[in-house]
Amino acid sequence: MKKKLLIPFVLIVSAFCYGQNQVNTISSKELKSYFDNHFSNEKPALKLIGIAKTNGIKEQRFGPLTYTIEYEMVIEAINAININLSVQAKAFDNHFEETLKYQKGANNGSLISGAYGNTTAVVKGQRFLAIGKVFFEQTDNGWRPRGFKNKTAKKVDKKFMTPAIIKQVEQERAIRVKKLKKELDWQKEDVPHTEVKPYYYQSLNVPVFKETITKYAITNGSFKGRNDVAFATKIAFYKGIKGSRRYLKSNQEKFTSHPNQSTAEFVIESVVFQFKELGYQCMIKLSAKVLGTLTSPEEFNYSYANAITAKSDGLKKNMNKEQALNSALKNLEKNTRKMVYSQNSIELEFNGVRQNKRGKLTHLLFKIPEPFVDASSLKFVVIKEGDLVVKNDKMSFNSIIGRCTYSGRKKEENIMCKVSGKKNKQTFLKLLEGNTQTKIIAVSTR
Repeated sequence: MKKKLLIPFVLIVSAFCYGQNQVNTISSKELKSYFDNHFSNEKPALKLIGIAKTNGIKEQRFGPLTYTIEYEMVIEAINAININLSVQAKAFDNHFEETLKYQKGANNGSLISGAYGNTTAVVKGQRFLAIGKVFFEQTDNGWRPRGFKNKTAKKVDKKFMTPAIIKQVEQERAIRVKKLKKELDWQKEDVPHTEVKPYYYQSLNVPVFKETITKYAITNGSFKGRNDVAFATKIAFYKGIKGSRRYLKSNQEKFTSHPNQSTAEFVIESVVFQFKELGYQCMIKLSAKVLGTLTSPEEFNYSYANAITAKSDGLKKNMNKEQALNSALKNLEKNTRKMVYSQNSIELEFNGVRQNKRGKLTHLLFKIPEPFVDASSLKFVVIKEGDLVVKNDKMSFNSIIGRCTYSGRKKEENIMCKVSGKKNKQTFLKLLEGNTQTKIIAVSTR
């Protein structure tokens, strides 16, 4: 009979001991929260920079189970204050209060006497390293803090962090980043793959050739990402082309029969999402090969590689992937318009000058063509008609009169192209005064 009773007794004792050893401990997050609240409520001129648990001791003597955490903590003065770093005040031991005491207001660095001993003035941004213990007791509702006491406290450099705190901060950041990445990832299902057909655009007022038709196409290329990302990228690209207002819409039939053709085949090289700080940033890269076959009134064949890059707004730090993509797509539209302006020159007809009140030349006036680009800034080379020539599949200027810059200003039916530089102005005035029959044109440049 005794042997039959022995086994259940041993099991009961073992289970009791195991349960006592498996009491939950205080997490680093809870420890940090306790001190954050303490400084916010009790010491608002100080803030917690970082805290690391260096040891933990559970014990039960005559009362409830207690848990003592040994820590090292870095705090910072957010205002100029007077502070006492003494840790010899035994009167506080029984109350589990900290001995890092401060008084508001600077004291020019001198020591003053107070209820907590001598204090000295410190500047805003001064950091302190405190090493001590924080005490918890177990209740029915979990651990309850009873207070803390610093063993040592001293001033340190303004950027000081202990290795243990750095490790703790990195671990906390890794957990936070992992959680944020999940929260800020795509929250909707992808869509089926959708092809986007090529678009054909007619350019008027083309230097030398007067008119061309360009075929623009964009495909996935080697891009293997989400279908909705690829589709949105293609739509943004075409919006940029259309938004340049450099073209009139055309079609494949006109393109095929036109003497002056160009083809721009773009591919999506990459759409990359990078997690930075508190959110995602997006970068887009397109590449293309451009071919041109122009035959009227001259023969001109050309080919070159092209690329467009875009990125999301770096000032926005907490975007999810969808928001980061939309931000990058806006930039893609803008950069696509810039590509059109730089790669597709426009010719303007001279229509007069503008002078200031003192009679000095400030602007050249050129007739606004239709359609006219929606650029906020364009640079022009001003030449005599016929001085832009095509030879050996290259375009070049025989001579240049001068340069001017369009910055969006218009007057009636003209654009205003600003003339800068004394020598530049004198050249224009000399030409205009000497030969009013000379036909002048302006050609946009990169």
